[in-house]
Amino acid sequence: MPDESLAGGMAPRCVECGVVVAHCDPRVALLETAASNEADLTVVGRRGEGQFRGLGGTASYLVRHSPMPLAVTPDSSDKAVP
Repeated sequence: MPDESLAGGMAPRCVECGVVVAHCDPRVALLETAASNEADLTVVGRRGEGQFRGLGGTASYLVRHSPMPLAVTPDSSDKAVP
């Protein structure tokens, strides 16, 4: 049986997710939706067409403006960026 004291008293949590349809700039929609739902983490994919090498425009905007933790996931076909 695992030692629960190592987890700092954190109870296992379910991951909640959902779908939101927004008719506006996706960067704004992602930030507003995450804030209104008190998200602990925002996860986005990348397309590699933005200001930062290898990040898409939406992902690079969120890297600069998101007040909460952000995970940017590569496409499974992406190669490591040197």
